[in-house]
Amino acid sequence: MTAIGNDAFWFCTSLASVVIPESVTTIGDEAFKDCSSLTSIVVPESVTTIGGEAFSFCTSLASVVIPENVTKICYGAFSDCTSLASVVIPENVTEICYGAFSGCTSLTSVVIPESVTTIGDEAFKDCPLRSIFISNPALLPTDLRFTAAVTFVESQMSDSNPHRALYHKQIKSNAKKWMKNAVAEPALLSYMCREKLITAALAPEYLKAAQDAGNAECIAVLLEYNARKLTAKEKESAAAKKANDADTVMDRKIMRMSKKCIDGLVFVVTGNLNTFASRNALKAFITEKGGNLVSSMSVKADYLIMNDSDSNTEKKQKAEELGIDIITERQFNEKVGRIFDINKQGHLIKYAGAGGNVVIPESVKTIGDNAFKDCKSLSSVVISNSVEEIRSHAFSDCTSLTSVVISEGVKTIGSSAFSGCTSLTSVVISESVKTISDFAFEGCTSLISVVIPESVKTISDFAFKGCTSLTSMVIPESVTTIGDAVFHGCPGLADEKGFVVIRNVLYDYFGKEENVILPEGVTEIGSSAFKGCTSLASVVIPESVTKIGSCAFSDCTLLASVVIPESVTEIGIEAFWYCTSLTSVVIPERVTTIDIRAFSHCTSLASVVIPENVTTIGCDAFSDCTSLTSVVIPRVYLRSRLICAKWRK
Repeated sequence: MTAIGNDAFWFCTSLASVVIPESVTTIGDEAFKDCSSLTSIVVPESVTTIGGEAFSFCTSLASVVIPENVTKICYGAFSDCTSLASVVIPENVTEICYGAFSGCTSLTSVVIPESVTTIGDEAFKDCPLRSIFISNPALLPTDLRFTAAVTFVESQMSDSNPHRALYHKQIKSNAKKWMKNAVAEPALLSYMCREKLITAALAPEYLKAAQDAGNAECIAVLLEYNARKLTAKEKESAAAKKANDADTVMDRKIMRMSKKCIDGLVFVVTGNLNTFASRNALKAFITEKGGNLVSSMSVKADYLIMNDSDSNTEKKQKAEELGIDIITERQFNEKVGRIFDINKQGHLIKYAGAGGNVVIPESVKTIGDNAFKDCKSLSSVVISNSVEEIRSHAFSDCTSLTSVVISEGVKTIGSSAFSGCTSLTSVVISESVKTISDFAFEGCTSLISVVIPESVKTISDFAFKGCTSLTSMVIPESVTTIGDAVFHGCPGLADEKGFVVIRNVLYDYFGKEENVILPEGVTEIGSSAFKGCTSLASVVIPESVTKIGSCAFSDCTLLASVVIPESVTEIGIEAFWYCTSLTSVVIPERVTTIDIRAFSHCTSLASVVIPENVTTIGCDAFSDCTSLTSVVIPRVYLRSRLICAKWRK
């Protein structure tokens, strides 16, 4: 393998780790995008290209080593990797593109080599960087140059650094603009004074700014720079200001206790937002309510809105120093009564509350896509009778949700509606529900029992896949369609021999036997039923079976013998894919379809006879069967296909 294509692993939300072989040179656009469980990836030195948004929204990825041969970090390559804490850019990189690390809200340190000549807009947007090592600060966006200057001074190498002139130019040209921040950084301020980077005309303004801020250490540095010493009165004044700031914060807290609205309150925000589209949207909302959203933290602020408690931004540090209250965005929403975002048509667009026990309002007709997604604090939900539809991912990954009551009125439970609700132990499905869509309850690992009501007609693919605690399932006769792999990965539903059989379909096998005889009465071997059973050596399929589903025996690497009865008419996609020990197979006369990659990579398979009734042999059906020396294809099949003259001969 030489390349990982565009979108190859996109949205593989269960993927935890990846090792890429040395042969790979290219990782395509969005190759691992939205792999939210990915914590570890080994990228080999052979890789020269990491595509746009290749690892964007890999929210669990804490560290990554970029190979030395990479020359360009493309747009959004690591954007919104909210756990990424540090990154070292290799020496050969010349360009860091637009938004490459934007939204990396845990990224506090970055090392940028001299080879980099271009840094795109918003490359480090919303990153709480506290140290930036770079030879030429002019390459950085203007809002990051101050941090680079502080890092330069604090690195203990500023005197011998060959790029001192570049930093001096930046510091001197920005001295007035950086004044407010510089008077809070004693190390930088001392360096500026020592190197005479503050002009004589600007020095008094710096002194006044330091006195206003009450930083005694900085005041002393600037008094000396202005040929003065800190007087006892000035020391006393600085201490008094600090005490006064504490009184101001306390007075505002007392004032807030009597208020039931946010009129007159001042807010500051840091990090990403979850329920507002942007900071401008948050500002417009606060302004409409009579409050004010400001950009900097001071004693005049009432609250710091911050979703990531583990992040340690400058604003958070300042808030803790001043004693300003820190609240989450959802706590803010609860405070202002912005709990449900419902449009005029009764569509619940977004739940913005703080979680706990929630009752959906009677005005809601549709619970929209992702409405409660990732609400980790949600513990229970009662869905009102007015609701007719629960759409896709509506409650997905609500990991504290333990109980759901779906009231009368709901007709459809959408795709992945409750997927990943790992604490969900019970769900009451009302008599009005007709369809349980694909992946609806996938990965609900605490779900013990489910009763499907008489109203349900369809249970779609993977609906209860991975419900590892599920021991009881009641399915009424009204259900006419049960999709692929609906109960795959549910060991609690297995019989004493390890078979999960529901409605005569074999969904999974949890036994350990090498030689397996399938139970009588089974009519279909479901998708992935024996997938990855590496100890399976032989299997006998009863005459009742008519279909072998997709991936039914794929990756059964020790499977050497299989008896397929004459009753079987269809062999599904990748049914025996990578059964590398399978030496022979007899395909029954009634089979009409051998689907895509059905026997692909069966490297021990020596001969195949295609029966007369087969009308379709799918793409790559026998690809990479490297031991295959004999194939008999019926004349009727040859006559029914447009094939080249060579094969016809």
